[in-house]
Amino acid sequence: METKIRLSQDETMVGESEEAGKQAEGSEPTDSGKQTEVGELTEAGSRDGVSELIDVGSRVGVSELTEAEKQSGASTQTVEGIPAGTAKAIKPTRPTKPTSLWQQSLKRLLQNKVATFGMIYLLFMFLFCFIGPYFSPYLTEKTNVAMMNRPPSMAHWLGTDNLGRDVLTRLMLAGRISLTVGIASMALSVVIGALLGAISGYYGGLVDQVIMRFADVLMTIPGLPLLIILGAILSDLKVPSDYRIYIVMLMLALISWPGLTRLIRSQILTLREQEFMQAAEVLGLRDRRKILNHLLPNTIPLLLVASTLSIAGAILSESVLSYLGLGVVPPTPTWGNMMDAANSLLDFEKRPWLWIPPGFAIFSTVIAINLLGDGLRDALDPKMK
Repeated sequence: METKIRLSQDETMVGESEEAGKQAEGSEPTDSGKQTEVGELTEAGSRDGVSELIDVGSRVGVSELTEAEKQSGASTQTVEGIPAGTAKAIKPTRPTKPTSLWQQSLKRLLQNKVATFGMIYLLFMFLFCFIGPYFSPYLTEKTNVAMMNRPPSMAHWLGTDNLGRDVLTRLMLAGRISLTVGIASMALSVVIGALLGAISGYYGGLVDQVIMRFADVLMTIPGLPLLIILGAILSDLKVPSDYRIYIVMLMLALISWPGLTRLIRSQILTLREQEFMQAAEVLGLRDRRKILNHLLPNTIPLLLVASTLSIAGAILSESVLSYLGLGVVPPTPTWGNMMDAANSLLDFEKRPWLWIPPGFAIFSTVIAINLLGDGLRDALDPKMK
């Protein structure tokens, strides 16, 4: 019985060991399968994570590049005016040199075509009058009765006058006198008017009252009748023609300075309250230095415009006096006394070459001066900047 029990126990243990072996054999493929699945999942996860990282990085890089292109395109469009997305290099611009007030005014004057035309015509007229006579074979004032009152021809482009003299040569010589009288009288009137206006505006008080009342008295007297009276006095005194030129310059300057004095005075009244004049007062500068070095230089634009326009008035006044025989008298030629030929009805109708050239010279020169004066006024006006 004991042996049977032991045998049954042995068989039971063997069976249990066999079942345990079978279970162990069945469990081994299960663990290996699990390990395989875990490895595959890990590899798939790593591949998915790497691809996701690559996708995120590529999207971030593309977005950054797109934003950079947009910014570069916007900057180029803002600076150079080229559309966004185009690859153009922006060239660095050189710093421009600062221009002065006079350079800016000259640029604005040259942009004015009408004023530029007037300036070019005046330059031509100066060359014509001051250099042209040296190229003429009829420079002497000798008369030629055989050639008097001849119409224009190849030998005499503008004909001859009643004494046989070449009209073209006399026109150039007359322009010298007329332009010289106009410029000299203008310069003298500018000096007188600027100084009296600056003194009147700076000091004020009694000095201002005396200068302004004297200027008002002169402005109430008509200029042309006063010139005619003075010219008649010169004719009665039989002043030589060589000296009458200078006397005519002085007369024209004496009747034209009051208007300029009032303009300069009004400008000085404004300038003396500026800060630079207060600084000059603190530095203890003399009045002469304040007026000549600080006040008058600031009135140069106004002086340029006024003086340019006064030249035209002086040329017209001299022409009127010479035409009436009260200014510069022959044999010294001027545009005014050359037009004296129009006094004769025969010369006026039959010989137009005697009075049309000097009349056209006066007309064109005065118009050119007025055009240049208007252009200077616009160029020097600070409101036109």
